[in-house]
Parts: sequence; structure tokens; C-alpha cells
Amino acid sequence: MMSPSTNAVFFADDDKYSKLSKSVPAPLQKYSEAFGLSQHLVEKVVTSVSQNFVFAVTCFMMFCATIYFGDMEHLLNAASIILEILGLLLLRRKIQVRASVKGISGMTMVMYAIVYAVRLYLQIPDSYALKDLSMDGMFTIIPFFLVCDILQSVFVRFRSSYEAELDVLHAKYLVPSCILAAFILRPQFRVWSTSYSLVWSSCLYMDVLALMPQVMMMYRSGGKIEAPIAHFVAATFLSRMEDLWDTVAYHYASRHSDKFSFWMVVCVQGIHLLLVADFMYYYLKARAAGKVADLHLTIDV
Repeated sequence: MMSPSTNAVFFADDDKYSKLSKSVPAPLQKYSEAFGLSQHLVEKVVTSVSQNFVFAVTCFMMFCATIYFGDMEHLLNAASIILEILGLLLLRRKIQVRASVKGISGMTMVMYAIVYAVRLYLQIPDSYALKDLSMDGMFTIIPFFLVCDILQSVFVRFRSSYEAELDVLHAKYLVPSCILAAFILRPQFRVWSTSYSLVWSSCLYMDVLALMPQVMMMYRSGGKIEAPIAHFVAATFLSRMEDLWDTVAYHYASRHSDKFSFWMVVCVQGIHLLLVADFMYYYLKARAAGKVADLHLTIDV
């Protein structure tokens, strides 16, 4: 299934090749037709490879992540990252199958692209050695590439199907607001420099608000949500639940040495979950009622 613009190009090529075949001598027409068919075949192969390369690389890296268990903390971190990846893969699959980005918030994807880019920056070791890179740093690159691919689909490949009029929470306002909030109030742990605290806190605030454009878009669309989009939001919610658990369960030292900063992070992560809790209630209610059918899910947002 291809977009109208792509079909238009192929139809134009068909006309071109049909005219060309008529203009050549009869003995050479079969070679002209074969050339036209080979051109179509090459174009389809190139398109297929470009669409599935990111998917194949992502699956490979997900497999690598699952075999790196370590202790329970690392296992849960891997599970959190895999949930993020699965949610994004569902979105990408929806785009690929339907050749449409209808219902997907471009602003949410912009926010997550920035969040993942900042996460990658913060994970760079002081030695700049690959062997010193943490698991989070190694596998955060997967959702970053997936988000960039979805962004390309939203704003370039299938832009005609993007519902910009429903995507009203613009990243150009949310991102500066998060940076300003980090200047005003942020956690400051003793082992952090001021600049690191500022960047980390800005990233945290952007992560908290990243899903809001998608939730608002679902609300403005009347609550009729395609299942892959609902699954993406739910997977991201579960991933952030693990983030909160990781903070509470595995950072004992910070709880006592930097009490204010620790509880501030817990509160911000809790607010993140509360912002999406209403959606999750209707999502789980719809799942329990078996209302997921034909890749559509109707939820009263």
C-alpha cells in the first residue's frame, strides 16, 4: 500500500514507459518493456530495504539486550528499554502497513527525539571508550533511531496524512518551558555538576511532557484510537513505571544523602504516570472488554 503521491509517480512512469515502448521499433519493444519492468523492480527493492533495515537492526539489538541480564536492576532496565522499543515498533509497523501517520502526534515524536538524544549525550563516558559505555547508553540508540524514522514518515514521507490541526501542543513551546523549569527548580545531587544537573533535569521534564501531545491529539480526535497508537502509549507508561521503581528501589544512598533531590525526582516521575493514568484506565477497561478489533480501539479519553 503506497501513498497517493507515490502512486502518482509510478503512474507517471508507466505512461512514460508506455510512450517509449510505442516510439521504438517493434523488434526492440520487448527490451523496452523489460527495461521498464526492471526499473519498477529496482525501485520496489530499494524501498523495501530502506523500510526494513531499521527494523532488522532493532530486532538484532533487542536480542543482544535480552541476553545481557546481569543483576535484577540491569534486567529491569533492559525490560524498560525493550518496552519503549516495542511501542515504537508498533507505531512504525502501523505506518508501514497503512502508509499513513493518521493519529500519530509529530510533536510527541519530536519531544522523544530530543529526550533520547540528550540521554545518549549524558551516557557518554568520560574516557569516550566504547567499553566504558553503559547498557543504557548502548541500547538507547535503538529508540532514538526508531523515533527519527517515524519523524521522517510524519513530516516527509506521509506528511499528507498527518493531522496537524489536531496536534496542538507544539514542541517549540514545551521544550523551552522544560529548560526554563530546570533553571528555576531541579534536583542537584552531590556527585553532579551544575551543568549536568541542568541538562539531566531538562531531559526529565521533557520526558514527562512528551506524551501529552499524543494524549491531547487522542482527546481532540473524539477518543477513537487505532490500537497500535494505544499500545505505544501503554508500553511507554509501563516503561516509565519501571523508571520510578528503579529510582525508589535501587538508589538507597541518594535517599539519605540528597533527600530533597531524591524525593523531587520521585514526585516528578509520579506526576508523569498520573498524567497518563486516565488513559490507562480506559485502555485496560477496553482490553478487559475485548474491544480491540481490526487494529482499532475506541476509548473515552
